[in-house]
Amino acid sequence: MIYQLQSSLFSPVFEAITEGERKIKTSGLWGSSEAFFLSRLAREGRTFCVVAPSYAQADRFYRELRFFLELDATPEHPAPELLFFPPWDILPYEPSTPRPDWIAQRLATLHRLTEHPEALLVTSIEAFLQKVVSKPFLQERTFTLHTGETLSKEALIERLYQGGYEVVGSVTQPGELAFRGGIADLFPPTSPHPIRIEFFGDQIESIRTFDPESQKSIAPIDGVQVILGRENLFDPNFYRIPLTDYLSPHTLLTLDEPDEVIQKGKRFAEEVEEGALFAARRNPKYPKVDELYLPLAFLAEAGSGRTGLDLESLSLRPERGAKRFAFDIRSLPSLGLGRPGQPFSEVAGTLDILRRDHLVLVTVRNETQLARFKHLFSDHDLPWTMWNPEEGPAATFPAPIYLTIGSITEGFSIPETKVAFLTEEALTGRASTATPARRAASRGKGGKGKEAKTGFLSSFEDLKPLDYVVHLDHGIGRYIGLKRLSIRQQERAPAYDSDFLVLEYAGKDKVYVPLNSLHLVQRYTGLEGHPPRVDSLGGTQWAKTKARVEGEIKQMTEELLQLYAEREVVQGHPFATPPSLSEEFAAAFEYEETPDQLRAIEEVLADMERAKPMDRLVCGDVGYGKTEVAMRAAFEAVMDNKQVAVIVPTTLLAQQHFQTFTKRFAPFPVRVEVLSRFRSRKEQKAIVGDVQSGAVDILIGTHRLLQKDIQFRDLGLVVIDEEHRFGVRHKEKLKQLRKQVDVLTLTATPIPRTLQMALAQVRDLSVIETAPADRLAIRTILAPFDPTIIREAIFRELVRGGQVFFVHNRVHNIEQIGKFLSELVPEARIGVAHGQMREQMLEEVMLKFQAKEYNLLLTTTIIESGIDIPSANTMIINDADRFGLAELYQLRGRVGRSGEQAYAYLLVREGRILTEEARQRLQAIQEFTELGSGFRIAARDLEIRGSGNLLGQEQSGQIAAVGFELYLKMIEDAVRQLRGTPIAKEVEPTLQFQLSAFIPDPYIPDTYQRLSIYKRLSSCEETEEIDALRAELEDRYGPIPAPVGHLLQILQLKVMAKALRILKIEERERTLSFVFDESAQVTENDLLRLLNAFKDRIHFTSHFSFEIRIQNRGWEDLFLDVAHCLSTLQKGKQ
Repeated sequence: MIYQLQSSLFSPVFEAITEGERKIKTSGLWGSSEAFFLSRLAREGRTFCVVAPSYAQADRFYRELRFFLELDATPEHPAPELLFFPPWDILPYEPSTPRPDWIAQRLATLHRLTEHPEALLVTSIEAFLQKVVSKPFLQERTFTLHTGETLSKEALIERLYQGGYEVVGSVTQPGELAFRGGIADLFPPTSPHPIRIEFFGDQIESIRTFDPESQKSIAPIDGVQVILGRENLFDPNFYRIPLTDYLSPHTLLTLDEPDEVIQKGKRFAEEVEEGALFAARRNPKYPKVDELYLPLAFLAEAGSGRTGLDLESLSLRPERGAKRFAFDIRSLPSLGLGRPGQPFSEVAGTLDILRRDHLVLVTVRNETQLARFKHLFSDHDLPWTMWNPEEGPAATFPAPIYLTIGSITEGFSIPETKVAFLTEEALTGRASTATPARRAASRGKGGKGKEAKTGFLSSFEDLKPLDYVVHLDHGIGRYIGLKRLSIRQQERAPAYDSDFLVLEYAGKDKVYVPLNSLHLVQRYTGLEGHPPRVDSLGGTQWAKTKARVEGEIKQMTEELLQLYAEREVVQGHPFATPPSLSEEFAAAFEYEETPDQLRAIEEVLADMERAKPMDRLVCGDVGYGKTEVAMRAAFEAVMDNKQVAVIVPTTLLAQQHFQTFTKRFAPFPVRVEVLSRFRSRKEQKAIVGDVQSGAVDILIGTHRLLQKDIQFRDLGLVVIDEEHRFGVRHKEKLKQLRKQVDVLTLTATPIPRTLQMALAQVRDLSVIETAPADRLAIRTILAPFDPTIIREAIFRELVRGGQVFFVHNRVHNIEQIGKFLSELVPEARIGVAHGQMREQMLEEVMLKFQAKEYNLLLTTTIIESGIDIPSANTMIINDADRFGLAELYQLRGRVGRSGEQAYAYLLVREGRILTEEARQRLQAIQEFTELGSGFRIAARDLEIRGSGNLLGQEQSGQIAAVGFELYLKMIEDAVRQLRGTPIAKEVEPTLQFQLSAFIPDPYIPDTYQRLSIYKRLSSCEETEEIDALRAELEDRYGPIPAPVGHLLQILQLKVMAKALRILKIEERERTLSFVFDESAQVTENDLLRLLNAFKDRIHFTSHFSFEIRIQNRGWEDLFLDVAHCLSTLQKGKQ
């Protein structure tokens, strides 16, 4: 072990523990030094359970302790095992279920403690006071499965069901189970991946892990341990014993800030009592408090039989019989570091002095920050090296600065051993932004290590009966369902089965779409609440509609291309900023950039370095980091002595951006100002003068910045936030600006990927679709308008120091609702906001809510798009059935913008008769937590709005006429055509064979999954794709049945035929008939090869068709004949 990290400062505490002291208190351990102290205690062979005041503090402590334990870990001296036990992420007795990944971590931790009770443990007071499943019950439900073991699938499913596993269609979360044929999928809490078990009779043939997102297998394994899948509130076996019963008798009970732990414990006990009262009114059978929870007094009881260790920052309250120890640990400000706005040049000087007699270790969050600090240190002539525990630090001073990736919240120094731990926040002059790390999040939907992308799918998987669809030939109809029909092509031919998509048109006319024509069908998507008119079969209206829309699109794309061409020839300013300054500004960003955000920043800066004006649109949801992209661009401009204008649609947003920019640019010599009504007339006049003289670097404001009196000395960059919210006159001025200076436009309205691709050559787009790392899915709860539930929801949010939106979209009685809420929740400070208020009064209310003077905002939908309030994490929407899906989605987006769990309550009046449409909307909105169909529909609605904002609102009518997907395809074709890219006519072969080719219901029982597979199969363009799908089907659903095998073979032939531009292959009574498209390139050599291959069996019936005589009617022989024919023709094309 490294001697500098083994401080004799802590030796007296270690000795007191050894001597059997029952109560020990420490003080003077600042910030992250508490975790460092415990890591040294663990290195002395001691075990402990840390109880923190809250989940967030427990999570921070866990990460810091893990960092210090691993700091000097080597193969010879590995880090002791450290476990985390989270609380439930819901209120006591709340009528919803906790997050599956947190439940999984709880169960996995308990299971590990049964095997290793000496492990180190970190938890929160809420988790500590909740009873846990008894050890015998947990052990009884634990078993191991091995490949080759004899066990029936039915017996396994029964055991899993008894163990709390939930039966679902597809396994994506811990604690879930699915079974199909001879396959069982399950996700044990102890496994990093879900598990697929394939049976052969009553024997386990194989066990393998699989990806929860793609559902494809990852790797075979020999065996898997299975434990309980879920915690069950109503099963008394689950809640029998205290957590301490799992711990070793030698485990120290360690309280992190004991006064705060007790205070939070009291508050938690109040929540439990209040929750129990609410629950008893809902359901008298709910378990009583003492069945589920422990009293706060148990904290003292648990410590009476073991050594108690209290970690106090300040020692304020004496305690009889406690042994006290005070430490001299220094905070970073005492070293001259960590002051807000401190320039890095000053930091570098302090570091250079500190390293002369200290071991200096700097922790950074990630590889990106590591690279930045390497450059910064090198630019300021500070020697550095990477920390290596096996090599240890230098033996002499001055020593280099040691860099390592790790997570500590606050730096500190130990004067006795001359060791200093520094954080990147302290070196960049900003506060720490440690947020709860979602360790289990990667085990949920999306798979381990996958980024949470919010792209919107265009799939058949969610297609429901009576949904509108577009058939490219017949127009808009309604999907009725999948129907299996028996087909007989010729009078004496045998019948065969196949599935058809049934579409209904005007007059109840129906079209049966065969599987090989699914590419002609798309889901119809238009703006919600505006159903389309169903077309008539055989009419001319659909053809006229398509022609009209194509004409409009051509005109629009010509205008876009013209604008793009004009910008190409205009001379702009190529920006150039010293890399060291850019690195310093980037390193001071308080969050970790997502990959999309980094890409957007790179694209913007690359545009600015070119000698033509930038005109780039950055698209991303609220809170995804668009403002940081704008600030990086602004920094480049200001450092090159240019001014920046930031134009926003509202005064509130101007004020919010002003605060954000001011804080971000504080360490640099940059002056940021805002023009708004919150500035006096005298201040505004002075700012306008300073802008003209060049004294103001960045000016933020509304369209006021476009007025004639605003004259910049040297404007270089204009940032426009949500341009579509400006009026026509202001848009025209912004259009002129685009020809003079660099323009960066930001929008939160999503733009579909297909449109991004189509416009890639005529509009510079950057899309940020990866959510920030700590973003949690919003928990959505549908509930009746019940005062008990409303008080419970508001009370929970206020208790954790947050704020609440209560949306009531009726101005005429909003005051009555305000009175009801103030009587129901007297603890709330209520502000009221609606669109009929004077603008200045509305802004004052919103600013007071932002400043937390109000903690509950009673509002209409005026907050649908507005300011960002991270502390507002509960939204209650009254009369939710009266809102559209997209509206609900946008409203709900006001919460959940921090690391806190957010809640959305959708209230419906009891006894109200809901329309079918309203019922479907509310059902869909509950699926919003994941990418459910409701989410996709709402997202699609927003994409249509986004497309209208980008292309011009007049395009919305064209979208409605043909449906969104077809409209996007038309744009893509128009752009390619106008740019001179040839568009070859698509050839879709028709293959008709006299055999059954379909997916049997028992093979894929779920209709939506079956339809999705059909769509994916019909979209295959290469034989390799079909091979991959075959492997996926075998992997997910088991051995391929004969009808599915036939379907795959036919599709394989279709792909080959399409490449050869063959229109039709048909099995007749005695021959196989082949018909080419007129554009097919069939050479004389192709015909000679066919003659050589089939000799007297082949007969040419025209220039574009031939027949091959059938020798054997067996399908395999027919398949080989057709495949041989097609591969013979392909040889000439290679």
